[in-house]
Amino acid sequence: IYSNVLINVLDNEIELTGTDAESEVTIKLAFSEIKSTGTTTVNAKHACSKIKELRDDIPSLEEDYRNLNRTLTN
Repeated sequence: IYSNVLINVLDNEIELTGTDAESEVTIKLAFSEIKSTGTTTVNAKHACSKIKELRDDIPSLEEDYRNLNRTLTN
């Protein structure tokens, strides 16, 4: 799956796996509700471009931390 990302949808999480000739990276995302399970691959460049498009709509962890910290200290 060198040029693709493996997407494995389980009962309560989604695993994204990418590899190259030397290493493998897997990211696991937990979800409370998944309607159907399965496995597929998508082109890695296409997946990255779609993630970049979504990035502006998803707050960063740093921003979440700052907001939580502000809420706890006020």
